[in-house]
Amino acid sequence: MLLVAVVLLVCLTKLAAGKVFTNREEALKRAFPAARNIARLDVFLSDEDALQIEKIAGRKPEGKLFTFYRAEGPEGIIGYALIRARILRTMPAVIMLVIRPDGQIGKVELLANHEPETHVPGSTWFERFAGRVLDDRLWPSRDIPVVSGATISVTAISQEVRLGLAVFGHAVAGKGSLSE
Repeated sequence: MLLVAVVLLVCLTKLAAGKVFTNREEALKRAFPAARNIARLDVFLSDEDALQIEKIAGRKPEGKLFTFYRAEGPEGIIGYALIRARILRTMPAVIMLVIRPDGQIGKVELLANHEPETHVPGSTWFERFAGRVLDDRLWPSRDIPVVSGATISVTAISQEVRLGLAVFGHAVAGKGSLSE
């Protein structure tokens, strides 16, 4: 009986380790405080689009639907956000990629995480993405530092950022299919 109680306690502790930091609406408001309007943009990738994205990003897209959020202010488009769930090591996380109208990264933020905190890089690591573009340097061990104990998460997050930028450049910036 004691063993069953200990196993149950361990399982509940692991489930409670997951943390949701913010929801989509709050994250978008923080990302675009001056926005008058935030519109949802659904990007549907064709098979050909998906192959192009894979070549550009270095990662095959999982699924063909990407939902971006376009923020508009008094002067026009402020930026775009892509919110995606991704398995980091063994558990899911939700990542928000904010992209400026010129294609540079505004920021990358972790909105939810179900991995132990020791397996996910800290906020300083996420700040390294700001101002970056999709190029050969946007990889772990190049311009993105690898974090000891969080190597798998660093790789997964970096791949998700590259994928988001590739879809943005290919579809949202005007080269592929876009539906509002």
